Amino acid sequence: MLGRKVFTSFVLALAWMATAALAQQAPAPQESILQKVQRTKVIKAGYIPYPPFVLVDPNTKKLVNAQGQPFEFEILLLDPVYERVTLPFVKNLQRLGVTAKVRTVDTSQFKKRMDDYDFDMVIDRWLQSLSPGNEQRTYWGSATADQPGSRNSLGLKDPVVDALIGEIVAAPDRASLVARVHALDRVLQWGYYVVPNWYIAYDRVAYWDKFGQPTIVPTQGVQIDTWWVDPAKEAALAAKR
Repeated sequence: MLGRKVFTSFVLALAWMATAALAQQAPAPQESILQKVQRTKVIKAGYIPYPPFVLVDPNTKKLVNAQGQPFEFEILLLDPVYERVTLPFVKNLQRLGVTAKVRTVDTSQFKKRMDDYDFDMVIDRWLQSLSPGNEQRTYWGSATADQPGSRNSLGLKDPVVDALIGEIVAAPDRASLVARVHALDRVLQWGYYVVPNWYIAYDRVAYWDKFGQPTIVPTQGVQIDTWWVDPAKEAALAAKR
């Protein structure tokens, strides 16, 4: 789940609060996080959750910035099935003084708004193989950030990310590829561009107990095309009917 316009700014600000606390226990950096933000213009919504940048309105109990604008955004959904994940998230945001609204639209509206980057936050995913390569340019590359309908739904423009992607594509061996992908992963996580929805470490599969399966399960999870019909299991199953 991600917020192209608003939520990224707020989550990044939360990270700065933690960084500021740690800074009291470590030598001061040459350039503070806040100074870096002011220089690079990363924050555009203007919400930094510590005084005097963000205040709690005594009447509404909502977070507002110095101009009195409330922190509000919309979560755009394609399928109502995601509401069971999103609505509890909205409820938790309310406790922080943040107002989030969920809007579920039909396929054509969703496609149009995604193509035009007309959203605050959406649920998205970036499928990865065991050997990442050129597709990373479409996911995170600056060249695709403003292309209508690109996979760079974050609108990410970062020369460091671009350089790391180039290093991944040019990796001469497996060890180099793994190291460079890990570096890109760390940079992307540092940006706090997404809020994870949910995760399960297993696959849900319903099947007749008549198949043999390999002892070693592929890293990608269940691969049904590696199964085979076991004659003994098939006969035992038929006898139970």
